Amino acid sequence: MNHSLPRRFVALAALVLSLGCASPLVAQTVVTFDSSDADGSALSFVRTVTADGTADFTFTSDVYLEYTYINNSESYHGLYALGEGNEGSGTALHITVAPGYVFDFHSFNYAAEVAPYGADNKLYLDVTYAGGATGSMSFDADDSNNPAFLGSLATFANDITGITISSNGYTLIGDITVSDIHQPTAVPEPAAIGALFGAAALAGAIAWRRRRAA
Repeated sequence: MNHSLPRRFVALAALVLSLGCASPLVAQTVVTFDSSDADGSALSFVRTVTADGTADFTFTSDVYLEYTYINNSESYHGLYALGEGNEGSGTALHITVAPGYVFDFHSFNYAAEVAPYGADNKLYLDVTYAGGATGSMSFDADDSNNPAFLGSLATFANDITGITISSNGYTLIGDITVSDIHQPTAVPEPAAIGALFGAAALAGAIAWRRRRAA
């Protein structure tokens, strides 16, 4: 007599255990900018970005937004988003995705000058996650006017609806990398997964006993 559990039950249990655990590879997209995006005449612009999914992203400044260069040699160009911090000498670029979507933020290029008025030379990242929670990080900036790179941010900036990059000085921002643009779906809580597994186990056990009785 075969006392093994039905194969349907085993397959169902495996499916239940896999819920919320899959982590497929997703495509990363580098978003670049040019003078057609921001010429100082508007405080925001919209770009359609595809990275796994597709959504509109809005890039906004508090005071002034322009694609420009960091020094007289024009060695590096990027977005300059004048902020209200540090007596109006700071930078604050707000990046938001269309309502109902989230994304992962991986990295960006920048070039920065020494912050005036004795302010700290840091880059500040403030994110908003799906559901409304927020998070913040700061990094020491390379303030040599030369192009620099800040990466490995996706663990911190995962499934976010927006990010603000700010500093206390003149900073240009360019070449941002994003991935996993999607509309989030509800993921079962551990208790719910346990309940589903329990129901599947009960159904499998009943079927198994009926087959033995037959």
